Parts: sequence; structure tokens; C-alpha cells
Amino acid sequence: MSRKRISSQKPLGSGVSATPKSRAARRPASTLLRKHRVVAALALVTMLIAATAILAQRGKQKSPTVQSQSQQDKNASQPTGEMSPESLTSPSLPSKEYIHGPGGKVIATEEMVTFTDVTIGSDFYDDIYRIAARGVTLGCTATEFCPNDVVTRGQMAAFIIRGLGEYGPPTPGMQRFTDVPPSNPFYKFIDRMAVLGITLGCTATTYCPDDRVLHQAIAAFIMRARGEFNPPTPPTQRFNDVPPANVFYNFIERMGYFDIWHGQGCPGTNNYCPTAPVTRRQMAHILVRAFGI
Repeated sequence: MSRKRISSQKPLGSGVSATPKSRAARRPASTLLRKHRVVAALALVTMLIAATAILAQRGKQKSPTVQSQSQQDKNASQPTGEMSPESLTSPSLPSKEYIHGPGGKVIATEEMVTFTDVTIGSDFYDDIYRIAARGVTLGCTATEFCPNDVVTRGQMAAFIIRGLGEYGPPTPGMQRFTDVPPSNPFYKFIDRMAVLGITLGCTATTYCPDDRVLHQAIAAFIMRARGEFNPPTPPTQRFNDVPPANVFYNFIERMGYFDIWHGQGCPGTNNYCPTAPVTRRQMAHILVRAFGI
């Protein structure tokens, strides 16, 4: 039987590959574009996952330092509750924040204090709100500070002891001064003044809690509260109206030396006005300067 040569027929193997090639040629360009986009999206997701993992690892390494700094700031503010100078430009401040009593007991809350009689620009405005923010003063009423009122010896005891950081002094075992019974609102503060040697009383047995505090007397109280019970005699007279014969001479000189009080508002040049009474606004200034409030 003779073979027939079929020259028009393609090789058997070429027929199998011809069909896919022709389909690929006919495939729309949009399909290929979508495929490339899917591949690119998968690659981008992979890169984002890797970057997130790296950032998370770095965050774990940095977080202890950030937390430590935050804790340090919190611990630094808790014992004192002191406001930053920038916070003292508004008449409305957080009052008595982070104030703690004996044993760490919280004795005040984060409430707002605004004194209606202390306006921006008034004398010792910042000083008044500094001691309010520290809980050193509670005001003369719920809304007023009474800046021009004269400070009594009873009020002064509370100011100084709170200024030293004691907001709840212990109850005395017995009555010390005959004119300061336990019913006196300043009873504990006055006794604490005596325990610390800040006051000796107005007589051997009395304290005179309702008497006015004079400029010369506040010098002795403040310097003793700062730990100077026998200040040195100054080489020269500092204030024109306080001669060496004044019994408070050394204390007054130390007040001037440390720039705690120069008799602000006192008439004349370089005078201290030793017998003038101390007002509540002046007391605020003295406390801030003396105790770094």
C-alpha cells in the first residue's frame, strides 16, 4: 500500500501548542492589567505587614523609657501639686491638686478655685493663686480671698504650717495655751507652731490668736519656720526704719537678705514699716518667697 504524502497537514505536535498560543494572543489587555495589579497589591500588603512588625518592636523597646519619664513627672507633681508658671496666668486654676496628708492620705480634690475679689493685675495676683493651688489658703469665703484683710495670729499659724506641707497636723495631747481651746479652728496649727519652736506665744501662757500680725513679727515667724532661730547680726543696718535696737532686728534683716519681704507698699525709701499689719495678699507673697511655693 503506498503512502500518501499530505504536505498541507502540520506536524502532530504543533497542533497541541497552537491552540493556547492563539488564545493568549486573543486575551484582552485589561485582564493582564488586573493580574499585575493583584500582584502589586499583594506585594504592598506584605511590605506594610513587615513595616508594622518593625515599628511594634521598636515601640516595645522605647516604651519603658517613656513610661518611666511619665511616672517621674507624676511622682514629681504629687508631693507638691505645684503649678507651672505658665498655669498662673488665669484666675481659674485647679485647686489643691495632689495634696496629701499624713500617711499619703488625700485631703483635697481637683476642684476649680476662682476668687471673685482677686482680679488679673491686682497686687500679688499670682502669689494668691499659687497658695490657693497648693491648698495653703481656702479663702475667707467660698468665693473670696479678702486680699486686703489683716492676718490674725490664728490664721497665720494655718498659713505657715500648710506652707511647710503639713495640712493635717496631729491633735495635741493637751491644751497648750489658755486662750486657744480645742474648739478654736486653728487649734492644731497653733499647737504645731509651738512644737516646732516657731512661736513662743504672746505671754508665757497665752497665744493671742485674734491679734493682728505685724511686719516685724512675721519676720521672726517666717525665719524660725525656715530653721533660723538665731539669725546672725547684720554688719550694717538694712532698713531705715529698723534700727539695731528693734527686738526683731536680726530676723527682719534676714527677710531682706533672702529677698522674702522688703515692706512692699511701705511709704518712703528703703523702709520696712515694722509696726504695720500684714494683709492677706502680703502674706501670700511672703509664703511663696519663703517656702518656694
